[in-house]
Amino acid sequence: MLIGAKTIATFFALIALAGGQLRGEVAPPPTGISVAVVGDSYAAGVGATPTRAWQHYAALELGWFVESVRAYPGAGYVNRGTYQPYEVALALDPLPPTVSQVVVQGGFNDIAYEPAQVGAAVTRTLALIHAQAPLAEVTVVGMFDPGPGTFTGSYPNMLANAEAIRQAVVAAGDRYVDGLPMRYEVGPDRAHPTATGHAELGHAVAGAIRVSVPGAVPHRTGALNSRQAAVIGVSRVGPHGGRWFHLASTQGGQLGPVATMTFGEAGDVPGLLPDASGRCMPAVYRPSTGILYAASDLVDGGGVVEAVPVGRPGDQLVQNGSSASPWGRAVILRRPSQSAFVEQVPGPSGPDAGSLVLGRPGDRGFLYSATGTGTTLGVHRSETSTFFIAEPAARSATAVTAIPFGNPGDQGLVGAWGWSDVDGSDRVGVFRPATAQWFLAGGSLTAGVATPTTEVTSFVFGDPGDTALACDPV
Repeated sequence: MLIGAKTIATFFALIALAGGQLRGEVAPPPTGISVAVVGDSYAAGVGATPTRAWQHYAALELGWFVESVRAYPGAGYVNRGTYQPYEVALALDPLPPTVSQVVVQGGFNDIAYEPAQVGAAVTRTLALIHAQAPLAEVTVVGMFDPGPGTFTGSYPNMLANAEAIRQAVVAAGDRYVDGLPMRYEVGPDRAHPTATGHAELGHAVAGAIRVSVPGAVPHRTGALNSRQAAVIGVSRVGPHGGRWFHLASTQGGQLGPVATMTFGEAGDVPGLLPDASGRCMPAVYRPSTGILYAASDLVDGGGVVEAVPVGRPGDQLVQNGSSASPWGRAVILRRPSQSAFVEQVPGPSGPDAGSLVLGRPGDRGFLYSATGTGTTLGVHRSETSTFFIAEPAARSATAVTAIPFGNPGDQGLVGAWGWSDVDGSDRVGVFRPATAQWFLAGGSLTAGVATPTTEVTSFVFGDPGDTALACDPV
């Protein structure tokens, strides 16, 4: 009989977990890096014993020691099981604040729920974990299917939910480990690992974590690789009145690592505008003073902040409009009182260099780039979630293209979302404030042609009620 490497590793792991002997339950004293585990019946050791659950084998192989386990059989990110969803359970029983690693496992018990609901719950759970264990690196192990295809063939939501979990984890800047390809021995119920299966699963998780270090886990703050695709973001007011920005690239048509910073105050109107070098940077317009503040770097406070008097009370920033500069670049503003776009020279009493009437007072303005036609103005009307795009060189609102996309109440944005076939033209997208869900359209959209938006990618990013932002790097 041939003995494989996995069998040998499992055998010696059993010896180590038994305190160096093939008998007893005596464990060695904790050494290495502390880890807290959050999970469902798998983390509870169903099919083996709590001290022989998969996480103990994974920790052994990685040189960690299991400091704390929060196991809730039947529970998930949304489903309460026999106790509460992860988010509620952790609020009642917080993680140790000094733990170095946190591993979250689960998602299978949420198969009765929609991907948007699961993704939003993952986002909230990870935010709570980071607040409770601020020093910890977080790894999320996606749902398991011991099949292959044992459950994915029976539950249509399973693969979509797994993708929603992955996207939420990436957006939070944490490590994601895909559990679906992992194979392990299961017991008579065909759902839970046997004692051997827990060992096999633990080694598989450890191997996946090991190959993702270093470099595969994005930092939660820092520069964005956004030159090739639009940057999106959300802004909200924090508990102490400061304004927070959470920004991510859409390279490849997917949500990239998230950078987080504080900039501005509660009463400011947030924006995301290209600076003089073409980078998308946070900006806020302060209506009380008529001053635009533009950040120079993705650090708390914004680095060297440019403060420029511009506009009139009630004016709005225009998406993709360049930020004002004291060196003479004009800034594009939206003036709702006139239903017009205004180009204004920066300064305490800078004159209007031009204006274009387009849309209605409640519309939100943007600059739209279309290959072959250049830059075009447009507005989004939230009550019908319709985009109106002006013809290039238009001098009035008489010639526009209407593109319905999204639901009434959505916040509309445009951007080069980063698909592989991107031709430089912007696409439309919406943020749904009620669910914090994004819908980004693909396909070819050109001013003057209302092409159906058949290609759509969707993910959860941000919190309900956030203000959505987008910007095309120059």
